[in-house]
Amino acid sequence: MGESKKIITEDNFREWLASTGNLFPGNKSELNRFEKLYSDFDYHLDESCVDPFAIINGDFIPKRIKIELQNSDNDVFKMAARNLEHLPEHILSKLKKNQDGLHSKKKGISEQ
Repeated sequence: MGESKKIITEDNFREWLASTGNLFPGNKSELNRFEKLYSDFDYHLDESCVDPFAIINGDFIPKRIKIELQNSDNDVFKMAARNLEHLPEHILSKLKKNQDGLHSKKKGISEQ
């Protein structure tokens, strides 16, 4: 009988996840594999993009990006949401109200 050609088995599954970046590397061989796999990856980050101290201190304020969709795009979503039927206006207004209300409060800070 021939040998199994499976590279990933139950015994080394966690090791493969760590080596490919899906889990944190647990030892030097996993870290070396990860660095070899992603050696040519360019992160495009600089210090002006990410301020970890502002995040830790709670001073970071996320930017809200509002994307306007064309009416034709909205119609497609409406149709898909109701098995190709239109959504009533009162449901659309509730959805919009909920979306606008989600970002009005700071997340992560409990109210006192």
